[in-house]
Amino acid sequence: MAATIPEPEARRAWQYERCTVRYLLGPWVEDLLDLAEVQPGQRVLDLACGTGAVARVAAVRAGPAGTVTGLDMDASMLRVAAQLATQGAAALQWQQGDAGAMTFADASFEAVLCQQGLQFFTDRAAALRHVRRVLVRGGRFALAVWDALERNPYSAAMVDAIERHLGPAVAEKVRSPFALGDATALHSLLRQAGFQHLEARVVSKILPLPPLDSFVSEHFRAMSLAPVFAAMEAATRTRMIGEIVHALALYRSAEGAALPFQVLMAASS
Repeated sequence: MAATIPEPEARRAWQYERCTVRYLLGPWVEDLLDLAEVQPGQRVLDLACGTGAVARVAAVRAGPAGTVTGLDMDASMLRVAAQLATQGAAALQWQQGDAGAMTFADASFEAVLCQQGLQFFTDRAAALRHVRRVLVRGGRFALAVWDALERNPYSAAMVDAIERHLGPAVAEKVRSPFALGDATALHSLLRQAGFQHLEARVVSKILPLPPLDSFVSEHFRAMSLAPVFAAMEAATRTRMIGEIVHALALYRSAEGAALPFQVLMAASS
């Protein structure tokens, strides 16, 4: 984290915290921690921690006697996480690294958490084997992934518009967060890694969003394809945003919009 971070990456990380975390990821954190049953004094690992949304709340639950470690590949995200301290909570530490090649000692954590990260791991099986290795006997692993794209209309509208304007290759990148949106496949992946006593649930929420014409633009600036979005001709960019907003007209509210989102959560102990 001491390395110099390019200014565009630093801006995107803060935008991710202000937009994606605040509106799309933050509302699910308490659900994940409830499933993980994080207790005072525990040692907790947050995989693919991003800017630390899950880790910060876990630190409050673990309390001053606990510790929380956030692991992520993205140094710019970790830099933001380190600046968002949680007062009166467990000690927070941040480490850059690959979930599939963790170097933590065996039985280092009572709880491992992963919110919207497993679907992006290059080697999911290796990452899950490491999770089992670093968990203490009887420790608890809890994860959340997006349910299928068709059950998340905001993202479905975004993928459709991106495919029309930027092509199928770019659209496929936006589909990637939904790669594990199948409960049967997710269970199979966990069982193949040796996890037993699986608990699973579908969690649905209606999330309030700001007016969509402004929110969609801000969300694009928080995504990995932000440079592609910025390079578009202004008229094309405006037309694409307009198509997304039009597709979601049913969900407009007096304050902005209220959209249904659905997540798969699973835990094993």
